[in-house]
Amino acid sequence: MRRVLTAHKAWLALTILFKLLIGGAFVLVPISLQVIVDSAKAGSRHDFKMGCVMVVVFFLVVFLLDYGNRVVQAKYMEKTLRYLKGLVFRGLMREGYSEFSKENTSTYISNLTNDINLMDKNYFGPLLETVGHIAIMIGSMVALIYYNPIISLWMIITAFAILTLPKCFGKVLSGKQGEYSRSLGSFTSKIKDIFLGYEVIETYGTKKNAVREFDEYNKKVENRKFKSIEAISRLASLSTYFSIMTEAVAIGLGGYYVLKGVLKIGSLFAIVALGGNLVSPMEEIAAKFTLVASMKEIKSKLIQMMNIKDEEKTDIHFDGFKNEIAFKDASFGYEDDNRIVIDGMNLRLEKGKKYVIVGSSGSGKSTLIKLLLRYYDLNKGSITLDGTDVKRVNKNELYDLMAVIHQNVYMFDETLRENITLGRECTEEELERALRDSGVNEFLDLIEGGLDGSLKESGGRLSGGQRQRVAIARALLKRKPIMLLDEATSSLDAKNSYEIERTILDLKELTVVAVSHRLVEDIMKRYDEIIVMDQGKVIEKGSFDALIEKKDAFYRLYTNSESIM
Repeated sequence: MRRVLTAHKAWLALTILFKLLIGGAFVLVPISLQVIVDSAKAGSRHDFKMGCVMVVVFFLVVFLLDYGNRVVQAKYMEKTLRYLKGLVFRGLMREGYSEFSKENTSTYISNLTNDINLMDKNYFGPLLETVGHIAIMIGSMVALIYYNPIISLWMIITAFAILTLPKCFGKVLSGKQGEYSRSLGSFTSKIKDIFLGYEVIETYGTKKNAVREFDEYNKKVENRKFKSIEAISRLASLSTYFSIMTEAVAIGLGGYYVLKGVLKIGSLFAIVALGGNLVSPMEEIAAKFTLVASMKEIKSKLIQMMNIKDEEKTDIHFDGFKNEIAFKDASFGYEDDNRIVIDGMNLRLEKGKKYVIVGSSGSGKSTLIKLLLRYYDLNKGSITLDGTDVKRVNKNELYDLMAVIHQNVYMFDETLRENITLGRECTEEELERALRDSGVNEFLDLIEGGLDGSLKESGGRLSGGQRQRVAIARALLKRKPIMLLDEATSSLDAKNSYEIERTILDLKELTVVAVSHRLVEDIMKRYDEIIVMDQGKVIEKGSFDALIEKKDAFYRLYTNSESIM
């Protein structure tokens, strides 16, 4: 976390400078109080007035320094937190799909909001405040030694004893804060789940259940917060006890020395005030160290995210897709499942041809698409692109060759134009061609604001068919030679499904690999090859007419789907 703390060195140095100056001013105030008390006792009006002026000036200086410190620290924290969020977010963006999908997205949202807010409150802030407290403490220590070494020794020993308390409680506090952080993540996840599923909750009349679940998670997160605060409060109370005891003994010793004539009454006032300046910062430092120690687990988690590495770069560069994609003895199974999903597959997909993969549920169709996209890597065998193993190809280069349309098309809370371009530069001519070829221009006039009209959350203003056409426009705008369709039309009605598949299959010079469960004769005949899968293997392939005539696996799938439809 050091690189985050020192990322903005000038602002950090300015913040520390202000805290050191405030520390010096706080030490001078008790000394001016000594002048006031001693001059009052001696009856010196001139010295008394000078002492009062000194106090007023010092308090004014402290006020100005404190204001400057708050402004400078706020600016430093703004830059530091922005930098930290950027590092964590960029780390997550470097993560591969398979790793990223292991966590609920709400966990990542919680890391970027709740955890970083906790770092602000319980890590960065306390560390900066500790600098100021150390400055006050050292200045007060020097002044105390000047006034009376014996009283100073007592206060220094007990003050440092207070500093050992956080070390005793650090592990417990870190565990409590870790539990609180995880419960915040679960709470965020549950709220997101309820809000995204609100339509289902409404139509199935399960609002009471949603409220009950919310109450359970809400209770858990607040309980974890209470336990964390309780542990911190326990340590704070111990620190306060030691502080009061230290100051009480110091006052007693000071009174004794005044009675013996060793100390002046003004010096006693100064010692008491300086003692407060020594013990209170020690108490504060103990409390701040406690907070910092409690953030150990959260800090480690954020550092781990910041340090996610990019995949290793290779010197292989593709100058376009030229020949074929080939699966050779390809086998794959998910880590959390002992079942083999793709089993010894051998398959060639030639450039410019249209392929559709069919089969019963769980046969491995969608996994094939994920393997092509390198969401996962094979356990055995290889997938080659023009003879080069895709494992040796940088993912960015691979995605420059492929466009994918998923079953559920995600729409960002942006304009239609931004949802199609996805931030990429393109000419108006290229955009118009994508709109025309995808069929988006057919409903463009129905959207308020047209291309620059906002789609709202999840594209709620678009029908399922319209969302799929937007996805096609995205893919066409990328101008990639390979298009992958993963059950892209399964959630649409027959008419929309037919029109969208026909739109894609009419695109010339495009290699299409589609996963589908809609076996419509006219559409199936448009594919160059139908690939039938079962239990992770290709069991049959050929044209529609050839497979129907064969009356084997595809024929059974087709006749069953016809009876269902």
